[in-house]
Amino acid sequence: MHPQRVQVIKNPPRDRSKFEYLVGSFSVTIESISYLHIGSSQYATLLKEENIIELLKKQGLTEEAIRSVVFEERFLSFHTTASLPSIPASSVKGNIRSRIELSFKAKEGKVRSCFIRATRLLLPSAVGMHGWRHHRIWGDVVLENRDQACDFTVNRQVCLVCDLLGTNGLQGLIRFSDFVGDGVRLERLSLEYGMDVLAAPPNSRFKGFIDFLNLKPEEMGLLFVGMGLRNSARGKDVLLGRFKYRSQMKNYKLGRVVYQIEKLRVSEFSKPIEIDGISLKPGQTLEGEALSNLVNMFVTNAMHYYEGELNIKDEVSAVEKL
Repeated sequence: MHPQRVQVIKNPPRDRSKFEYLVGSFSVTIESISYLHIGSSQYATLLKEENIIELLKKQGLTEEAIRSVVFEERFLSFHTTASLPSIPASSVKGNIRSRIELSFKAKEGKVRSCFIRATRLLLPSAVGMHGWRHHRIWGDVVLENRDQACDFTVNRQVCLVCDLLGTNGLQGLIRFSDFVGDGVRLERLSLEYGMDVLAAPPNSRFKGFIDFLNLKPEEMGLLFVGMGLRNSARGKDVLLGRFKYRSQMKNYKLGRVVYQIEKLRVSEFSKPIEIDGISLKPGQTLEGEALSNLVNMFVTNAMHYYEGELNIKDEVSAVEKL
């Protein structure tokens, strides 16, 4: 298939200066199903041990004190927040955004999302070429020519996903915190190609918040789709982090996580949530089975509203087959 040019539907973004529709916050946990590596911009420096020993001796340290120093080799470190392992807000936002962008497909030559985060390919990639796994997982939607990504400083109209998650010059309606590790103890893995990384082991849990402002019911369901949620507050396995497109590195699986919404709080400034018999007033909270039912209803609503426009992929199963 050759790249297909499609029209991205764009409109003026909704007013950010007033409260309307649904407003609130989710408490969310991201749980690693496999090892997980989230890269950091900080790297340990490889120093020669003999040079450090010589320097320490000049400072008057004893041989015993010098030998108590731990010398680290070079490794790829894990992102931290306040010295704790964490998944940065930008990574969570980008992960959810890419999944929504790639789930939208053109209908009658029009599509609701540009490609600002997800990668578009110019041509189908043969096995071994750059982007071939990306194409095999997401299909021909990655070949759609959606023209230039939205830029609010250039054009005052944006696609649906840029209205929800922001673009250059426009703050999103959905906002993310860093997700901080809850007692996570990193492990050092020696992978292929001589790579040593610090990774969070399976069953590691990272906690954070997702705030939303002025979302319509179908957009709430779209957010859940981006988190891998379907009929429960706990989602399906999805891909996140470095090495996510590899089914295995040496003896390790990497990059599989699950999003789980622990609690929903509806803001005092929100309209009440009323969908299929569930009613939640401003200021109220919801968790447990009732929250799972609400997620199911919002996702079902989104699938009906965007009928024929969403193509949900089981990305983890697709990677396992590569």
